[in-house]
Amino acid sequence: MYELVILVVLVTVIVLSIRGGKKHLDAPIIIHLPEQYHITLAPQLEQAGPFLKSIAEQFRASDTPQADTETQFFEVRDQTDSVGKQADYWLAVAWRNGTLFFQAITGEYDISEENLHKLREYSKAVLVNHPPREPLDYSGGDHLRSVVDAMANQSSISIKAYR
Repeated sequence: MYELVILVVLVTVIVLSIRGGKKHLDAPIIIHLPEQYHITLAPQLEQAGPFLKSIAEQFRASDTPQADTETQFFEVRDQTDSVGKQADYWLAVAWRNGTLFFQAITGEYDISEENLHKLREYSKAVLVNHPPREPLDYSGGDHLRSVVDAMANQSSISIKAYR
């Protein structure tokens, strides 16, 4: 009788450890520093975190816009992937109510208009609770693009801006 109870407990523990050990690979990575930045990354893009944090630090150290900006979109080719291969991804950046919002998605290593459209939709979904307040600061968007460009150059990352 005791053997049966021990066997049931052992099987239950094994089954639960196997089920509990699976990672949810589709869950985005969220990095949030209140009133500073909010970063939402595809799970494969964890290595982009330091680059995005450097953008946030540089942007906040300069003249930040007085109003919200349009979302800025970038194609990113990062040669410094931690496993030694190139990481291609799409990046959206927006200034909303004093916080920088970043969203990055992979294009399955395919930089295309279809993936840009996916990024626009993803960014819109992430920012649904942070709509831009009118009037927008268009020069602030230009400044944001220049900071992203400067930090990319400093990090040996190739970027291309899209509207």
